[in-house]
Formats: sequence, structure tokens, C-alpha cells
Amino acid sequence: MKKLFILPILSCVLLLSSCGRSNDDPFGAIYGTVTSRVTGEPIPNAALTLSPTGENRHTNASGFFEFTDLRPEPYTVAVSAVGYRSDSRHAQVRAGRRAQANFQLSPN
Repeated sequence: MKKLFILPILSCVLLLSSCGRSNDDPFGAIYGTVTSRVTGEPIPNAALTLSPTGENRHTNASGFFEFTDLRPEPYTVAVSAVGYRSDSRHAQVRAGRRAQANFQLSPN
């Protein structure tokens, strides 16, 4: 009889102990949008470079970009687009989190 009573309690304890865990993902991400400072419209196909990794991305039609599977450390995101001034931002990546880096580019 005691065994039948202990099993449900042990199951509940194990279930509750796993509920409080934080995200165990050791990597993070940087994401954002690139838009025109003048019109607010997205800038598609803007070129982004991540330092110190040297990874490159381009924005999609909505001006969105994302760098994933990044080690937790500081990064610099540089962006350029035809007809606009280049810009850069610092972003701190944390394990299991996504850092946001939005850009509003001014025309040349």
C-alpha cells in the first residue's frame, strides 16, 4: 500500500522540479529589421555582416534579418544598402535569448 502512495508523490516531485528550469539552449540569436528613416518602409536585400564571425545575411522583402546559433558574447552588426548610408550596432547575445537590433537608414 505504501508503494502505491509513494509513486504518485515521486512523480509529482519530478514533474515540478523540471518546470522551473530555464532554457538550456547554450546559443542565442540577433534579429531585427532594416527600414528607411525617411519613409519607414522596409529595405529589402540590405546586406548585413556580423563581427567577429564574419557571417553575412540579406534582409527579406519585409526588411527582416536574423543571425542564429550564436555563442553568448558581444557582436557588432553592420548594414549597408544601395542608396543609403551604412550603419552598425552592438548587440549582446545571451544563451537561449534573441537580441534585437533594428536599423533606420538615411538616404545618401
